[in-house]
Amino acid sequence: MKKNNTSSDKKKEKILRNGWLFGVCGIGSSVIALYLGRSTTQLADLIRKSCETLAVFLSWLTFRKSSEETNQSYNYGYGKLENLASLIVAEVIIISFFVIVYNAMTRMQNPSPVGNLWFGFLLAINDFALNSWFWNQNYKLAQQTYTPIMESQWRLYRIKTIINGCVILILGLTMLFKTYAWSLFIDPLGSLLVAIYLPISAYHIARQSIRELLDRAIVDVGLLNLIKQVIGSCGNDHPKLVNIRSRQVGCHKHIELILEFDGNTLLTDIQSVSSFIVADLEIRIPNSIIACIPAARISKPF
Repeated sequence: MKKNNTSSDKKKEKILRNGWLFGVCGIGSSVIALYLGRSTTQLADLIRKSCETLAVFLSWLTFRKSSEETNQSYNYGYGKLENLASLIVAEVIIISFFVIVYNAMTRMQNPSPVGNLWFGFLLAINDFALNSWFWNQNYKLAQQTYTPIMESQWRLYRIKTIINGCVILILGLTMLFKTYAWSLFIDPLGSLLVAIYLPISAYHIARQSIRELLDRAIVDVGLLNLIKQVIGSCGNDHPKLVNIRSRQVGCHKHIELILEFDGNTLLTDIQSVSSFIVADLEIRIPNSIIACIPAARISKPF
């Protein structure tokens, strides 16, 4: 089966690619901001940004691979590879969380003034505007045609925008009240606020990835009725549905239909009816891969 690169697919691939490219640029800028500001909040934001950029990069790779032309074989491996990679990202996020907490607690026990925060403050404002735009664009694309990747992307950029707002607030308060002794605690407390997002994010990534790694049969009465309806639309001589074998692998539904044809049916007619059923069901069932398997011996050749 071939998957056409539609205009919508190209837009999705482009915005995913731009997402991780801008993320890499943002990481470089954040390193400079951290060097100038010596802020634990900026450290937490840098680690968070690095993990998120890696996640967007993996999503882009998966989407690009799944959009390429493939044959009729079932490529179970791509979805599993994405989920295994996501589990690695979740582990990195958890490690990052403990690093940030340790650094923040150390800074609270031994308060020290921060450096020049203006570059980091302006960078956070830029990130807020950029992530708001990506949030809006990903949401529009997800509404046009549902895909799990785009659905997760707009939710990711929504939380990125919220966190950027928190960073702007924390850095702004630190600069505004820098003459007060208690302002030394704003930065480490702010880094803990940013860090709270990390284990929540890791939990959602790990839960979804583990769930998708477990192949499972599809149990859906509505789907069964739809299949019977499409087969019945083939006319009075439609094949009999003998059995269904199905697997849910990641976001993809792999469905094998065991069909019993009349013994006198020509092979060309079997191929024509099977092609019609496959084409119709793959349009009606999103992310589906359909195969029709004749169950009766063919008594007439071409």
